[in-house]
Amino acid sequence: MIEFTGLFWVTSAAKLLALILGSFIVYLAYMGYRRNAAKPLLYTSIGFALITFGTIAEGILYVILGTDLLPAIATGTTITVLGFIVIIYSIYSVKAPSSSRSVGMPKAVASATDGGQHEQEFAKQPA
Repeated sequence: MIEFTGLFWVTSAAKLLALILGSFIVYLAYMGYRRNAAKPLLYTSIGFALITFGTIAEGILYVILGTDLLPAIATGTTITVLGFIVIIYSIYSVKAPSSSRSVGMPKAVASATDGGQHEQEFAKQPA
């Protein structure tokens, strides 16, 4: 039988806060995906959803469903790890820009890396 001590309530409050904050991050990432149609943001929201669910899954399994503690922890941890894998995929699924000059790269660095090609193209454009 589970004892509902002060530590239980503190842990439950922390899990609730993690659920609220995780859900907010999932919402923001999903809205970013819808606004920009960027697939990596969709994968980011899915990853954070898994991490958020993994955080509360062990509590649901152990406290509510009465599963043994070790399988509940293993399940929650596995779900969380899957979420991290999805987030890593979202980061590495972004394709590199087609040009060597990326946004925010200093002009001197871009000139050195592309032989001044962008500098010449910029000079040809009408003002």
